Amino acid sequence: MIEIVNGRVFVEGVETVDPTLIGYALLDFAESQENDGMKIVFKDQDVFVQSLITEL
Repeated sequence: MIEIVNGRVFVEGVETVDPTLIGYALLDFAESQENDGMKIVFKDQDVFVQSLITEL
């Protein structure tokens, strides 16, 4: 689990600045969302979530 709260990063509930640990947490998240049809973009101070599933 990865959380970003008030500029602090937590992995499995523990605050970290370790880029390797943060990277692995993001990879785990990406793999778990692989079939959910979702796109998440972190840009500057904004986060954009977009569904990749289009309805017919």
